[in-house]
Amino acid sequence: MNDLNESSDSQQENNTDAFDENVFYDYLVPKIEDLAEYLKSENHVELGKTYGGTQRSFGVGRLRIVEGIYHMIRLNENKINMELGLKKIFNILMDLMVAFEWNNMLHNSIEKIFVSTLEGDSHVLKQKVHWEFWGDL
Repeated sequence: MNDLNESSDSQQENNTDAFDENVFYDYLVPKIEDLAEYLKSENHVELGKTYGGTQRSFGVGRLRIVEGIYHMIRLNENKINMELGLKKIFNILMDLMVAFEWNNMLHNSIEKIFVSTLEGDSHVLKQKVHWEFWGDL
């Protein structure tokens, strides 16, 4: 009888974990558009350089969003992958690399995203990268 109770408890925990993941993914998917819009926004702080002139700062918050996108891709959840593809996140990331050409931390994070995408299992994201950058070869 005790084994039966343990088996039932184990199944209930597994169902709870699956439910928690679905709730998290359902919450996250609509937020991807907000994150993409924030990355595209032009409200950067202008910083003075020691030799004159100014330079736009990227900001730690934006860098954390880029790192969050990396972790979303690593989840390999179809709903999230589809939304990332629809929001043209790879084009946004490439635009950021050009706009902030001296930001090595940003470049390293974006490189991790592309490597993870191309080496990962998500055919949706691989096709999106292919179509956005190479079109119909």
